[in-house]
Amino acid sequence: RDWKKKHKGEAWYGGDTVNLSIGQGYILVTPVQMLKVISVIANGGYLIRPYLIKKIVSPRGDLIKEFQPPKMERVPLSSATLNFLRRSLRGVVREGTGWRAESKTVEISGKTGTAELSEGEKPHNWFIGYASSTHLRLAIVVLVENREEDIQIAPQIAGKIFSQIFEKNVH
Repeated sequence: RDWKKKHKGEAWYGGDTVNLSIGQGYILVTPVQMLKVISVIANGGYLIRPYLIKKIVSPRGDLIKEFQPPKMERVPLSSATLNFLRRSLRGVVREGTGWRAESKTVEISGKTGTAELSEGEKPHNWFIGYASSTHLRLAIVVLVENREEDIQIAPQIAGKIFSQIFEKNVH
């Protein structure tokens, strides 16, 4: 409420709350931010900050510098909340809007989304998801921009990515 007053010079309305609850309105997120959200749920309430460089090597292969992954941070979510979120995200793929991500190879959980743009522009299609096995844990985000036809293509792409990666890591 304070944000809207400060940045827009307007009062907060009930419709603003409704819009935010479904990811519309004034909320803006990046694919990396959404990947962090789904990763916290997949990791049992721990945030693993993404990092881009593991090590730097010379052209001859000599190690110049090695980077350590950031320490995991605990996010204050109760086990009841985490379990609810995990069941809900699994349900999205098993019987909801993310059904096209379903895989025979690995159990996928995730969330679909549609980013609406200005009038006349085609919407973006999102899928964030995670899957794990005894040897591999993976979270991904798929964002397909300006896709009016076949609006649920992102879950299908994600399902194929998960399936191929887990098939290769099982055999």
